[in-house]
Amino acid sequence: MRIAVITDVHSNYLALQACLDHAARVGVDQFALLGDFVGYGAEPDRVVDVIAGLHAKGAIVVRGNHEEAVLGNLAGFNPQAAESAVWTRAQLSARSHAFLAGLPLTRQLDWVLFAHASAQSPDRWIYIDSTRTAAGCLDAYPDGIRLGVFGHVHRQLLFQRGPADIAPGSFAPVPGAEVTLSRARLWAALAGSAGQPRDGNPAAAWLLLDLAREAVTFHRVAYDVATSARLILAAGLPAWFAQRLAAGA
Repeated sequence: MRIAVITDVHSNYLALQACLDHAARVGVDQFALLGDFVGYGAEPDRVVDVIAGLHAKGAIVVRGNHEEAVLGNLAGFNPQAAESAVWTRAQLSARSHAFLAGLPLTRQLDWVLFAHASAQSPDRWIYIDSTRTAAGCLDAYPDGIRLGVFGHVHRQLLFQRGPADIAPGSFAPVPGAEVTLSRARLWAALAGSAGQPRDGNPAAAWLLLDLAREAVTFHRVAYDVATSARLILAAGLPAWFAQRLAAGA
């Protein structure tokens, strides 16, 4: 089975559609959507409608912290992010609200765990942004899990740890290059952000997980960043949300 993992869309419909189109060209059997579908961008209900449609067709879907914020929990959000959450809440249909409220924090499929932030206390939204937090995540894997796939950090990264390793190692993958996942190691893959990358590259990010080959391939795909930015400004959202799209920040 080939699974397209898409996360951190952040109400950016054009970026989401670019990832879906690219995945269709590459060839996938399933989708996994790992939260933060809303927030920052201008088309939250349109994005949630697409996600809900994929879920109805069997896609794996989990909740992110921006879904939590839209549902009422603004803890830890800065003023601009909170403003976006309040605005987003007003844009969503009752059906979209109900869909987001019903999402789980984690899902498992065979030897893979899917979550938005980390396997370690998924409801605390821990960033896997260091070998320390990666170790905490790997330590929290349930029995039988060898790979966790996550978002939240808005960058594409791969952490791995072998039986004799004191701490995990990490590297930034090359887009389009397949990485085989050794069974002798535990792995944590960060799929990057479709709608708001923060690694200096504005191209939308997604991850291909090939269960049969036991491998992952990280992808980037260009989309109409300028139009997504204009929609944010037209909605009256903070200008910084538009500016950061072009900068990949």
